[in-house]
Parts: sequence; C-alpha cells; structure tokens
Amino acid sequence: NEATRLNAAYALGNIGKPAIPTLIEALQQESKSAWNRNLDRGDFTNPSQLDSIYGLAAVGEPAVPALTEVLGDDTDWWTRAGAAAALGCMGEPAHGAVPALVKALKDNSEWVRRNAADTLGNIGLSARSAVPALVEALGDDRSVSRWSLSDAPLRENAMIALTKMGQLPHLTPVLKDALQDENQYIRSWAAIALERGR
Repeated sequence: NEATRLNAAYALGNIGKPAIPTLIEALQQESKSAWNRNLDRGDFTNPSQLDSIYGLAAVGEPAVPALTEVLGDDTDWWTRAGAAAALGCMGEPAHGAVPALVKALKDNSEWVRRNAADTLGNIGLSARSAVPALVEALGDDRSVSRWSLSDAPLRENAMIALTKMGQLPHLTPVLKDALQDENQYIRSWAAIALERGR
C-alpha cells in the first residue's frame, strides 16, 4: 500500500540520523523495483517519486553526506536521480551538496541532470557558486528519452534555478539571449529573471 510505505518513510525520517542507512538502502531497493516495474509495463514513472526520498528529506541536513555519496557513486541512474531529488526536497539545508550537484549536471542520465539543476534552484542563494555550471547547462542540447516530461528538461531547470539565485546583473546578456530561445519555458523564466534583476 502506497500510503503505508510513505508513512513508514516519514516515520524513519523522523527518527533522524540513525535511520539514514536504512533509508539509503530503501532508496536503492525502491529504485531497482520501480525500474523493473516500468520495464514490465512498458511505462515510465518519475524517479523523483520514490517514498524513501521523502524520508531522507525529513532527516534533513544530517542525510546530506550520504545522499551526496550516492549521487556521485551509485551505479544506478535511478538511485542517483532519487538522491538529487531528496536533496532538492531539503532546499537550503542541502547546500553542502552543491559541488556534487554541479558535477551531476554532466551525468549521463537526463533525470540526474534535470534533478541536479532543480535542486540547485531549491537550495537558492547558497548555491550561487553553481551559477557558471547552470549557465553552461543552458547550452546542453543532448536528446532526451521518449519518457521525458519535456523536450529540454535540463535547460528548463537550469533557467529556473538561475531565476531563484537572486539578482545576478552579470548574467543580463545571457538572460537577454534566452529571451530568443526556441523553448517557451526558457523564454518565460528568462523574462522573470530579468524582471527580478531590476
């Protein structure tokens, strides 16, 4: 039962630091079983919707080192994407993961890349050191899978993240160029970022 699993994840999260190894193991197991279900059904589920993610986010900052390790070292892309999503649910308390998230912007998996960009935006001002990498991500033109929720998920999330970084006057030329982007979401978020920068 989905509600029971989610409640169990939150209960473990409320235990705090002692629950981290159990929740990391649950993330790894949940990722594998979700992937196998998708293969069996020929369907796709967002790897950011695993119950263990919410438990790890509930632990908060003490879970950041373990999630950072998973993000950088786990061989399963789904697990890495889940680790990035869990960090994103924490927001600013995940600031210690910024270097690993910047590295994840170049991951082979589109889901890891998009979740890393989203998480950097959720961390906000404490992730300003990631601005150059996010600007670089705006130029990522790798194709995405048929299961993608967007035609340019990394680029969109990178622009949204830049918008959340506060005033960045030195990026005005980049943002003005983005107003001409073929992607409507990138154009819209660039306009928002320029408006906020005034």
